[in-house]
Amino acid sequence: MTAGIAPATVVSDLLGLRIVITDLPDSGLGEASAASRQIWLDTNAAGYGWFVDRTPWSDEEFAAIIAPSERQAVGGSPAFGEVDLLTVLMHEMGHLFGLPEAAGSDSTHDVMWETLGLSTRREPDAADALAINSAATSAVIESQPRVVPVDAIFERLGAGANGAVIAGALPEWRSRSEAD
Repeated sequence: MTAGIAPATVVSDLLGLRIVITDLPDSGLGEASAASRQIWLDTNAAGYGWFVDRTPWSDEEFAAIIAPSERQAVGGSPAFGEVDLLTVLMHEMGHLFGLPEAAGSDSTHDVMWETLGLSTRREPDAADALAINSAATSAVIESQPRVVPVDAIFERLGAGANGAVIAGALPEWRSRSEAD
């Protein structure tokens, strides 16, 4: 059975951003709305299961370097065969900061590429980071947000010992319409 997250759960309110867990249609992993400052994540990563990295500052689970901004998990890694939640969150947050989907054959390893394979971690490249830092600096100056440690976000996601998300670990239930 694949790991999942309890449906329609609000996970975070970081910088006014809400992350809502819901059952997205088809093979959707995530959606973002800059207008409502929300990210929706699929309950079970389109049936593949989420890999929730307990050490997001380290890419040790993604040993194979595919490109400067892309790594791949190999057999035996807890990330192997699952969808990397951190990559999906970075992609959707990129949309909130105004980054478009990456286009062109030279962008297939970009965090903003529209599809993500199993066992894959992508990170923002220099151009993405520059655009995101510029937008984030403006947001910090305007709203002076509180800082929330990354560990707290992953704890709220109910990550188990192997990094898998445990279904039903989140106590707050809301339907997508209530979360809007």
